Amino acid sequence: MRILVTGGNGILGSGLIEETRKRGNDVISLDISHGPEEVGFSLRTDVKAPGYVRCDVGEYRQLERVFDRMGPFDYVFHAAAEFVRWVVESVEVPTVLDADGLNGLAGQTEVLRSLKRPMVITPHPGELARLLGISTVAVQADRLGVARRAAERFQSAVVLKGYRSIVADSSGRSV
Repeated sequence: MRILVTGGNGILGSGLIEETRKRGNDVISLDISHGPEEVGFSLRTDVKAPGYVRCDVGEYRQLERVFDRMGPFDYVFHAAAEFVRWVVESVEVPTVLDADGLNGLAGQTEVLRSLKRPMVITPHPGELARLLGISTVAVQADRLGVARRAAERFQSAVVLKGYRSIVADSSGRSV
């Protein structure tokens, strides 16, 4: 079988890849970060069967190129998002989510609203735009208002990074 694993360099993804390759499957690892043993691969090269592709699962066009040029796949395991969701749902202590953790929750933000413990998210404008389903331009045009709305929507403290970073909480307070 031909299998694509997103988050292939992570805890879940790397174990899944190892096990599925042992069973004779053709597995492609897709991740935004390079592991120390990984050799980057560009879809513009003449390599016929790469085992790894650097790609951001939050960027539709990058994923489209992977599917167009390397598919079809029999199965796609989205390990990046699954791990983040599992951590957010199962950990019972206050939690801070940044970078890939936020990207892994894009499209699954209802998880944040259901939490019974403090959560802090620390997005840059592009990550917050992805979480909210709006443009980065919209975030930048009203940084304070968007940070406040995100804090209320996700019932979390939001640290919107960038020039003059903003901290907002779900009660409407901000600095």
